[in-house]
Amino acid sequence: KKMTTEFTVRTRDSLELWAVDKNSKVGRKQIISEKEVKTSIFSQTGTHLAWFDGEFIIVLNLESGNEECRIPKAHTLDLVFSPLGTYIASFENYASRKGEAPEPNCCVWMVAGGEQVYTYAQKSRSMWKPQWTSDESFLCRQTSNNVLIHEGADPSNAETTKAVSLENLRTFSLAPNQPTPRFAVFQLGKKGMPSSVRVYAGPNFSVPLCNKSFFKAEEASFKWNQQGTEVLASTTTSVDKTGKSYYGEKFLYHMSCNDGTSVNITPDKDGPIQYCEWAPNGKEFVVIYGFMPATAALFNYKSDVVKDLGTGHRSLVKFNPSGSIFCLAGFGNLRGEVEFWAREKREMINKILATNSISFEWSPDSRHILSAITSPALKVDNRFKVWHYTKGEMFSEDFKELLAVEWRPVPAGMFTPRPLSPIPVRAKEAVKTGLKETAYVPPALRRKMAIEEEKKKKEEDEKTKEEEKKAKKKAKKKNKLERNTSSTESSTSVVGNIEEMSDEDKKKKIRNLKKKLRQVDDLKKKQQDGATLDESQLGKVEKEKDLLDEIAALEK
Repeated sequence: KKMTTEFTVRTRDSLELWAVDKNSKVGRKQIISEKEVKTSIFSQTGTHLAWFDGEFIIVLNLESGNEECRIPKAHTLDLVFSPLGTYIASFENYASRKGEAPEPNCCVWMVAGGEQVYTYAQKSRSMWKPQWTSDESFLCRQTSNNVLIHEGADPSNAETTKAVSLENLRTFSLAPNQPTPRFAVFQLGKKGMPSSVRVYAGPNFSVPLCNKSFFKAEEASFKWNQQGTEVLASTTTSVDKTGKSYYGEKFLYHMSCNDGTSVNITPDKDGPIQYCEWAPNGKEFVVIYGFMPATAALFNYKSDVVKDLGTGHRSLVKFNPSGSIFCLAGFGNLRGEVEFWAREKREMINKILATNSISFEWSPDSRHILSAITSPALKVDNRFKVWHYTKGEMFSEDFKELLAVEWRPVPAGMFTPRPLSPIPVRAKEAVKTGLKETAYVPPALRRKMAIEEEKKKKEEDEKTKEEEKKAKKKAKKKNKLERNTSSTESSTSVVGNIEEMSDEDKKKKIRNLKKKLRQVDDLKKKQQDGATLDESQLGKVEKEKDLLDEIAALEK
């Protein structure tokens, strides 16, 4: 059985399932829906796919092919699955009437059967998503000044709900793979008081595990390692008082839940923190920092730099699921250069150019990447591409309007870690000399140029085919001439030899020649029935007259 990875392709007209096999062959596997799909999402286990078609939330079991539930919810904007795929939650726009309690706009449903188990109201779309512990024993969600912790089996039971009160709470993030709730929060400081990032863990939420206070912070985001033991807190301010950046200041802090320490990641270059990402092993992370061209560095769990990755136009870091490779990429207003690095050897192994990509994600097999130019971010040149980390672009498909692509998750351990593929000469050259610079082409001219290039390529292909046809005709003519010459020579020599042959030898020769004639007759019948003869068979048919002449000479 071939190991394949799958992904959804969502356009204005349909939702489709595509597949990539281990040989990088890409093809459409199944049309899921032929209606316009507003949003779609895989469960974290990869067993279910949910989508909203404008009327219903539909959940499909991909393993059995059966529909799990169909929930009428006409104004759904977003969906999220629980870690094990037991629950699915939906979000609608918040609405309230004066003097009345707001209607719940967030709902949690059982996937099997679609039974509603919990509802609540939440104004902010950025704060609406419920977060479950990995075993779904607890459901946590954020309110204005609280983190509510519900028992997962019965989230609507107020008696089993804990409320952790946190004044001026702005951001909340639950750690993965922890048996009890462990979460990081950002609290905005009051006038004259610092802001703070804190980490709390159950069952006692009164004292934080880690605490870091600072004055320069208005917003914060968190990146947990896969083990839920370390967290990177990125804070920002709207104004850079030094005047160096129009976009404000950014800072990065590394906080450890094991010993409660926190470290300020201090870059050795002026400029903001562009991006950070943990390696799957949870012991290393990469940070991109500084003004463009930005510097990238690999840090260990002690926050020490273990490898300077040089400078470049980068704004994104992505590790493959096995953690053997990571890529440094520059999208948005950058050119789209992508560098692939071997984590253990800490060396660059390839460079590609994925211009204008809106999304860029590793496949679960750790060898392929799916990039896409999607609408509404870009209205032209909508397409997705599948790449191999050493071979480059393997497949591309254009669309009039592509909305989203998403890899289907797989169970842990389905793809065992493999050694790195051999690095081709082309990849080595790209690393050594860099990618060729190309002139900027305005969006309005790109389609026209693509059509012209396609036309030129077609003309070149037709020209090549015509030249090949002429060469074949010439070779065929030459072969025929050579055969005629040789047959003339052989017939002359035969006539000369007949006089020296005995009657017995003549009879034997005639039997052999008639046998060849029968073979010629068989070939002619095949040709009349529509079969195509090869060069040697055609040569035998053309020798029919020579065979008849030779038999006539022998029978005199």
